[in-house]
Amino acid sequence: MIVKTNAPVILIVSFQNYTGISHLPKVLSEAGFSVCAVCPRNGHLSQTKFLKEVYPLPEHTFYWLFRKVFLKSVKEAKPVLLIPGDDAALAFLQNLMFQLPSGEFKELLSLLKHSLGFPEYYRACTDKAAFGKMCESIVLNTPEQYLCLNTSEVVHTAARLGFPLVFKKTLSCGGTGVHICHNMQELRAHATGFFGTGIHKLMDWLKWEVHKARGWDIRHLMQPQEELILLQKYIEGKVISHTFVTWKGEYLAGFTYENQNKGERSKDPSRNIRIVDHVPESEEIARKLACHLGFTGFACIDLIKDKKGEIFLLECNARPTHTVVYGREIGLDLGRMLFETRTLDQVPHDGIRNFALFPDAYRENPDNFDANTSRIPWDDPKLFCSLLQECPGQTISIKWLVSMVYYWTIDKLAAYRNRKLMFSYPVIPDFAANPGKQRSREEWMVVPEVSI
Repeated sequence: MIVKTNAPVILIVSFQNYTGISHLPKVLSEAGFSVCAVCPRNGHLSQTKFLKEVYPLPEHTFYWLFRKVFLKSVKEAKPVLLIPGDDAALAFLQNLMFQLPSGEFKELLSLLKHSLGFPEYYRACTDKAAFGKMCESIVLNTPEQYLCLNTSEVVHTAARLGFPLVFKKTLSCGGTGVHICHNMQELRAHATGFFGTGIHKLMDWLKWEVHKARGWDIRHLMQPQEELILLQKYIEGKVISHTFVTWKGEYLAGFTYENQNKGERSKDPSRNIRIVDHVPESEEIARKLACHLGFTGFACIDLIKDKKGEIFLLECNARPTHTVVYGREIGLDLGRMLFETRTLDQVPHDGIRNFALFPDAYRENPDNFDANTSRIPWDDPKLFCSLLQECPGQTISIKWLVSMVYYWTIDKLAAYRNRKLMFSYPVIPDFAANPGKQRSREEWMVVPEVSI
């Protein structure tokens, strides 16, 4: 178990058992933080050795029990920053901002605002309709889109937009609730399924009203304020994303990557990515959005670049995605940037590298999985065994063993042992030239430290 004396504490709050977030504690711990987590008992995140403390959630999704565990964790861990690990956790933290009495929880409310940003934009971080309106207000380029209240409006709007088009629920995540429709028949089927008819619609409405009235199920946090559908003009092009870190709305650093999913699967979470050369437009959009939202921590924006080279902003995840960990592979340690709270000038790098999310990419296509491009947690046995359970029936091949040997020998300092120097800001050159030398905190510093 990792324990750092007097190190600032980050508390990760995660309600769902996602694989990607389980890699984040290592990045944060090695950057200098002590990391604690509120997460499912025996989930992937709880298994990593890079957590100082785990506050397990109860099996039942009672809202008041989740809140009780969270308040206990904040009191004991005394974090300087809260990081939501998934959309449900983000919604939970945002709702607390409006539910807690200011007198009794003054310090916690201040921590929530520091971590999540300006409360007036919380809805825009999760609701696609609100996000579109916010982007329009700050002049960010988004695809043409319209809100629809019923199936009839969906049909009329589609006739104006033409096919293919994108059918989106206003509140969804992980590619669920997003469909690319190629004709009116597909569109009608999705619209009818969403808006419902007769007794099914009534029962669904009653179920959610009970949840909201009693507040006993955490899932009600992901219920839209209104039943709306967003129809978006389909733009043919290349989907790219930009993962970045911010401090109180100030963009610190980030990198752009391509989602290797093709066609209909381009809307799904990226299991295989390709980090590309510096894209100034994506960085500028991230910088403007971070300043407007005012949060501290990690985020990721999804964009699409059409055939003419014009870039459109699609969505924003105001929380870390699994791609945060890959920054270190190109010499850009986002965890360290957050720890030092400093801004470095980025320059284009001259290497393009592919990375695969473990175990998701392996589970999807084990025959073509390259273990050397995936951050398999060889140094974290409990987490490795936990993630391996996501691959039932699969066996560890010889190339896995080769990868393990590579990790512990040639690539032991993979974060800085790049064959070519990909970023030329001051902290990298001498460390890259002497990869065996461990830099002290004082040696790392090139500008005055900002206290966390």
